[in-house]
Amino acid sequence: MKNYFVYIGQSILRGEEGCITIGLSSDGLRRAYNKIMVIQHVLPCKSLRHARAVEKEGHLFLDRQLERAMVRWNPINLEKSPNRGWDWWIAQNTTTHYNYLELIEIMRNRQVNWNPSFSHYRKKIIRLRK
Repeated sequence: MKNYFVYIGQSILRGEEGCITIGLSSDGLRRAYNKIMVIQHVLPCKSLRHARAVEKEGHLFLDRQLERAMVRWNPINLEKSPNRGWDWWIAQNTTTHYNYLELIEIMRNRQVNWNPSFSHYRKKIIRLRK
């Protein structure tokens, strides 16, 4: 059984230092190398499904707070083997220390209180909005 974790990372490419990402992996060193980032925070998870739930909480929070970023070597630039995906946000001027702590706390809350029988509530919210 693999051990998965969810990470918050920051780009180390020139001009992209203010971009952050949230993802999941079982090999942090390889992921940091492939996405050209520094992993700032890690939340260990029990399974892949658990890690996806924690990651989803972070993505939902950042989508409400920040704009998405177009980073180099994304799926448009490297169609056959993109190093970096679409899960990057511009956080340089808009993210405060408190926003970052709130992000970690929301993800940590899902990590600690996750139950395998939970289903994600996003589908219910989308149906209510329509």
